[in-house]
Amino acid sequence: MLKNNLLIALRSLQKNRLYTAINLFGLAFGMLCFTLLGLYVIDEWTFDRFHKNASHIYRVVEQKTLPQKGSEHLAAVAFKVSSAAISAFPEIERSSILTQMGRMSYQNKANARAFYEPFLSADSAFFQLFNFNMLQGNPATALNQPNSVVLTQEFANRLFGDQDALGKTIDTDRGIAFQVTGILEDLPVNSHLQFPAVISFCSFKNAPWYDRMVTSDWSSNFFTTYFKIKAGTNTQELAEKITALVKTNYPEEQQFQSRFALQALPDIHFNSADFQNDLQTNAGSRQQSLVLAFIGLFILLIACINYMNLSTARTETYGREVGIRKVVGASRSNLFGRFFLENILLTTGALVLAIGMTWVLLPAFNEFTGKNLSIDVVEHLWLLPFFLALVGIVGLFAGSYPAVFLSRFAPANALKGLVGISQKQQLNAGQLRRGLVVFQFMLGIIMIVATLVTYRQMEFVRSKNLGFNQDHLVVADINSGAVRRGFAQIKAGYAQLPEVHSVTVSNRVPGEWKIIPQVRVQQLEAKDESAEMYYFSGDADFLRTFEVKLLHGRNFDPERLADTAALLINQRAADLLGISQANGQQVQIPQVLFDGSAENLPVPFEGQVIGIIQDFHFQSLHETIQPVVVGYFSNPIHSIDYFTARISGNDITGTLAAMEQIIQKTDPSHLFEYHFLDDQIAQFYSRDIRQSRIFSLAALCAVLIACMGLFGQAVLATQRRTKEIGIRKVLGASVAGLVGALSRDFLRLVLLALAIATPVAWILMDRWLENFAYRISIGWWSFVFAGLLALGVAFLTVSIQCLKAARANPVRSLRNE
Repeated sequence: MLKNNLLIALRSLQKNRLYTAINLFGLAFGMLCFTLLGLYVIDEWTFDRFHKNASHIYRVVEQKTLPQKGSEHLAAVAFKVSSAAISAFPEIERSSILTQMGRMSYQNKANARAFYEPFLSADSAFFQLFNFNMLQGNPATALNQPNSVVLTQEFANRLFGDQDALGKTIDTDRGIAFQVTGILEDLPVNSHLQFPAVISFCSFKNAPWYDRMVTSDWSSNFFTTYFKIKAGTNTQELAEKITALVKTNYPEEQQFQSRFALQALPDIHFNSADFQNDLQTNAGSRQQSLVLAFIGLFILLIACINYMNLSTARTETYGREVGIRKVVGASRSNLFGRFFLENILLTTGALVLAIGMTWVLLPAFNEFTGKNLSIDVVEHLWLLPFFLALVGIVGLFAGSYPAVFLSRFAPANALKGLVGISQKQQLNAGQLRRGLVVFQFMLGIIMIVATLVTYRQMEFVRSKNLGFNQDHLVVADINSGAVRRGFAQIKAGYAQLPEVHSVTVSNRVPGEWKIIPQVRVQQLEAKDESAEMYYFSGDADFLRTFEVKLLHGRNFDPERLADTAALLINQRAADLLGISQANGQQVQIPQVLFDGSAENLPVPFEGQVIGIIQDFHFQSLHETIQPVVVGYFSNPIHSIDYFTARISGNDITGTLAAMEQIIQKTDPSHLFEYHFLDDQIAQFYSRDIRQSRIFSLAALCAVLIACMGLFGQAVLATQRRTKEIGIRKVLGASVAGLVGALSRDFLRLVLLALAIATPVAWILMDRWLENFAYRISIGWWSFVFAGLLALGVAFLTVSIQCLKAARANPVRSLRNE
């Protein structure tokens, strides 16, 4: 019996190739979209959960409220917070600190390999708190001794090739040699901590800042601090006790209020967008992940409903087959087995096709989204029973309906094809199908609008005047003392290159990944009033190289010795200080701030405002314009860190090679590290661009699934109206008229979907645009375009089948009448 049913099912699928193809690819495509989006969402939601004690590890964060500035959230705290809290509160089982101290050159002199990488340092408890897999070395002791470094496997291979790196020595441009005491398995991509190497914190005991930071500093924000908390601890109460402890140790002159909180390790990935000095470079969005999860689920649901809808809608075509089977003695269970097997074959085929397409398309999906996803048989084993259950449910429902429905009719009526559905049943079924079409296209239109708005916002970001010209700027790091001392000779060499239009030196550049220092500025006439401003240092070529416009006053003049105390301020800073024109106004800078940590200058710096420059964006357009003061590079506030050259772009490779040769004449061991400024600024919007790509992919999936369902329903509709079409043609109806009449009802449903989708999409995208300080207006045309696109796709989908039906010979449809 099973073999017989199997042969009949295969013949039926072959006979109805069009329905087989629609159902097979529609369901497989829905499973594919669900799997890809599901893998993306799972990766986002499993960040940092691979650590053994992830549920008990917390990061200490601080909210500082500063006068005239408001509140800021900081992902790092002072060193004393960790040491004092673990001594005072038994709820804390273990603590560890991690700090990023810029970048440095790691060198293997034996094979002349050198790489410029982030410079991270951690205490000895770090690898006991976090369960990164250490392939070689002892996690408990790897960072116990000074001048110890732990490398990832990938970085060890880059430095040492095939040699065993454990125990080897690494030289650095900091004048310190480190011994490799551990090799880590490459870090999981879903870890908020990403680093090539970690250096023992005790290596810096002789640094001039060490004693102050470790023994007496309670207010800086340099150390990312993690606690392992005992189970059952009220973390809010513990955070309040930490706040009280730190407050009792603040110096009296402290001008801010602090409040500490404990952030659960699994929450860091989604809840770090507002934090300064966060080590995480791949922060996610909980809201976006939830939206994508629902979209993936809806697409799968729509694909399943489309499948069952088309399968059950074809019930009447099985009438004669059921009549014959009942005449020869088939029971309801026999009929169920026949139709259930056919649907199980089809849904199983869809599952196999979906798995195959996932394997093939996953690399492209990774490249498209910037992820590194993979299908692990063990890790994602839950997907298999989920899809098998889905196959069973869909096959059960789609197979049982025709068996149950048709078995109610007498064999004689079934043989005559008299198995029509009542008017009420037709009405209910029709409403369900129409509702499904509306829902599918509503979702698709929302996704299309989201894609359009995010694309337009990203184009706005790329094209907006930032107040300087970011194109063709090469930024080279000054990462050695020899280069810093010989900068004048190097700059002169750069200026003589034929492809270099101008070159400057500065402490920071727009789009900076390093902490941009802030200074407290006050006019000498009004010392009681001060304002915090971001500080850049530069030379006389700073404005020309970055093409920043001078509004009032003059630029730096290297021939004027007094210009070592000269200052340029942007328009925003001028407004805060009440300066309308630069006339040498005397200002004082008594304090420098790094990440909220104030450091008084030994002698307050007194300078003169010689010029007002236009506002420029050195942060992303998520942020508003901030006040900026630009000091001359030789003043004592902050030293230079970069060369920036504006090049022509005709011979980039040759220009970079020449720049490297010039800098290595001064320091032969110097590692030439450079980047293009426009690439660095683009990193501000990497998450937004990734989101835009995901939504465009989701929109494509939703529209394709909707079109497959719509096409299937158009096929059904034209088959049911075959005689009507024949009569209309006999009475003189044109092909165009028939296509219009057949597609009109479907297009009305798409218009209804547009009407529902418009306010929903408007609200959602307006909320997303609120994340930008500078944004586009959504505009009515986005909805018009989305609606026209949906109508066009729907009309094309329906008209293909309608045109085929309208061009058919009416004699064939009326020959039995």
